[in-house]
Amino acid sequence: KLPTTHAMITLAILLAGCVLSARAAVLAPTCDIVIAGGSLASLAAAITAANSSTACVCFLEATDWPGGQMTASAVPAIDFGPSNRNTANLPASFVHMLWSLFPGSENAGDCWVSTKCFRPELVLDGWIFPTLAKLPNLQVFTNTVVIETTRGGDGSVVAIRAVQRSPASGVQPWDHLLSAQIADWYSTESSSLFDKTVLDFSGFRVAIEATEFGDVLATSGLPVAQGFESPAEMSDTYYTSCGQGVTIPFFMEYLHPSDPPPGPVPPGGNEGMPFSMGGTSFARIWSYRRSLAAPHSTLDLVQPGEISNQNWAGGNDLSNAYIFNTWAGQPPVWNGGINITALRMVEQRAYGFFHFYRNNTPARDYMALNAKIAGTGTGLSKMPYLRDSRRSAAGLGGFRLCYANLAANTSDCLHPPVAQPASLSREAQEVLGDSIAAGPKTAYRFADTIGIGQYFYADIHKMAASACPYAEYLINASGIPVLPYYLPFRALTVDKSPNLLVAGKAMSQTFLANAATRLHPEEWVTGIAAAAAAVLMVERSWTTADVYANVGVLQARLRALGQPLEWTL
Repeated sequence: KLPTTHAMITLAILLAGCVLSARAAVLAPTCDIVIAGGSLASLAAAITAANSSTACVCFLEATDWPGGQMTASAVPAIDFGPSNRNTANLPASFVHMLWSLFPGSENAGDCWVSTKCFRPELVLDGWIFPTLAKLPNLQVFTNTVVIETTRGGDGSVVAIRAVQRSPASGVQPWDHLLSAQIADWYSTESSSLFDKTVLDFSGFRVAIEATEFGDVLATSGLPVAQGFESPAEMSDTYYTSCGQGVTIPFFMEYLHPSDPPPGPVPPGGNEGMPFSMGGTSFARIWSYRRSLAAPHSTLDLVQPGEISNQNWAGGNDLSNAYIFNTWAGQPPVWNGGINITALRMVEQRAYGFFHFYRNNTPARDYMALNAKIAGTGTGLSKMPYLRDSRRSAAGLGGFRLCYANLAANTSDCLHPPVAQPASLSREAQEVLGDSIAAGPKTAYRFADTIGIGQYFYADIHKMAASACPYAEYLINASGIPVLPYYLPFRALTVDKSPNLLVAGKAMSQTFLANAATRLHPEEWVTGIAAAAAAVLMVERSWTTADVYANVGVLQARLRALGQPLEWTL
């Protein structure tokens, strides 16, 4: 199905009312809004911007599977909080995407981490690709990454250079591990894996940074936050060499006895950190993120024909190396800023956990790595599942979203709530719901609110203490439950860059705040809001400061798009 769908997108590009001029091996697309993508937020931004305006929108997608963590990063289990499982508290387009495919309480995987678990191709073929193909003013550049960003005298982003890759003749690049190809993504030279095209974007009005690696921010010369703030949450100094643990998810299938035997899987290894099932049974880990359930499934039953998505903290999380490299000043040549050694380690740990987990069931001979569901020949996800990334160091006026804004009814970031020594388990929080918070029902409502969100707590997948000396304020951070919260427009801005917006994990926020905003619904919310702001900036020749000064206009636009700005509790 994918080649046909990609052809539909190409046709939409050819029919677009946007100009595409070529000079030798360099293309110069003309557009009003450039969305540097790869995240779920970028997909929401692209669809929203093109669907709500006549502006010409250029969408740069790092892989061939738009949707970020939901698709290419292989986490197709939606991370709802207690209150945004109610569709009244979700954007209309997000509801349409999921509930049109899985109506009512339908849960294709009958999983217990979410009320919606599924296989990525269902949402790709059933909604994402058809939706993108219907938008005539949208140019989609798959397999494209940003390598250079140029700013003008006032700090505006005036040019973006990107590289688009296509498979070399007779080559299937996804048969190769990501660690063996990702540096090649950022090179302008064709290789044994890829033919390359350089894309030079200029003349656009607005840029949106919604990449998974912070490509625009890192190449713009703007202040970038990486890792965690230290020694306090609102410090202006950072511990940049560690943060959240990274994962390479994969899919396992329980074969029928009549199926062909499973093929070999590389042995991998634990990369120095023992695997752990955390006292959880094989069946409960299986059903945790199960993507396809057999008839009459239960949480404690594993049946032939089922497929399970593996993303387990004690399993394929890498805890002794950080995925992002550090550097002093602006990197001379940008290659994604990825620690290739750490990437190789997490790939091998994924394979190692497959074998460890498989050997914990008597049905081990029927447990297979399903590469087709991951969309790769390796059986591993196309992209790592990133729980943090490079982010804007400051929004308009130096604004940063902090954890107190999400866990208490206060705008005061300097006196955050105190963590409890022993946090409630996730299961307990699910049962107790909003009653876990003694006091206000919602967190602080900003005057420039552009969306709402909620998770259970600051979900930090900590690295090993030997690899990451977390600041004291992070040690018990998960003991502070998150309230239904509000997201402000200022978190989508970058100080001293008047035409640059940020969405998803790139927002102007602290490391701790990101731990509660990095989930699927919130990425979608911020993508919609960034797109709506970008459209206003094009229509009215506004800067981000102008949008903030007239935020009521943006809020009215968002309500018309079906973006809730108030909670239904």
